[in-house]
Amino acid sequence: ASRERLGTPPDFVLLHNPEYFLSAQMQQRVPIGEAWDEMYERLGQSFEALEALCDEGVISSGYGVSGNFLSCMFSTTGRGNLYESLALDRLVDVAAAAAARRGKEGGHRFRIAQLPLNAVEAGAVLGRGGAVPEAAEGDCVLGTRLGLGIVANRPLNALPLPGVSTGDWGRQGATHWQLRDKTPMGAVESLLKRVLLEALQAEGGVLEGDASKIPLQHLALKLSLSSPGVSSTLCGMRAEAYVEDAAAVLKQAPFSAVQVEKAMSMVRIAAEELGCEKRGLW
Repeated sequence: ASRERLGTPPDFVLLHNPEYFLSAQMQQRVPIGEAWDEMYERLGQSFEALEALCDEGVISSGYGVSGNFLSCMFSTTGRGNLYESLALDRLVDVAAAAAARRGKEGGHRFRIAQLPLNAVEAGAVLGRGGAVPEAAEGDCVLGTRLGLGIVANRPLNALPLPGVSTGDWGRQGATHWQLRDKTPMGAVESLLKRVLLEALQAEGGVLEGDASKIPLQHLALKLSLSSPGVSSTLCGMRAEAYVEDAAAVLKQAPFSAVQVEKAMSMVRIAAEELGCEKRGLW
């Protein structure tokens, strides 16, 4: 049906959060090794079907997975990410095996990994080796080395960090921190903007225009899009102003890799100073 509406085969088809299977397994207290083996066996069957669709021309270029990979701080259920995570290198191995079962000499067509990445949830760039030694390297770097395109999502909506209060008198605020200017600005968002501006200008970093007038949403969008290995950043644009924000960022030169890492590292430091319970996160 989607192909008929498009009038052309889709370039890519992505499996969305297959790790929800792991969430169900965790509730049943299945040992992590057994749960992972079962999930990757199922993914192998799915990849084999996707390889067949590519061979038939139903999908023109390839397929991918959208999920919370091992270097992402939070799982699909909002927990510290370990049991419910996806291992990107293992997915590539599963894709290669699926292609081999179909007698493909040219290799698999697993091409894209989509993951959450923003100024707060920066594990895909910085890694989180303190919580998960196997995730010391961010999946942006790993994915690039594996030959995958990286697509980032949620650049403007970050999950709140545990231990960091966003409401009055210690009450928790919204379910997401909205990384954009608004009136009035929340305390956490105001602090994040100041930290980002200072970090991006540190050590000779240059910002275009008057730094004091740069909206937080421009900083957040550009930070995600400038991250190493990221080819695209997805953001909802329900209003004309959102389109204008995205267009303004696309006209600018990206931040350097040094600026990106510095800014994201400083946000982590600020979070720890605010009382973030980082155990299990990074």
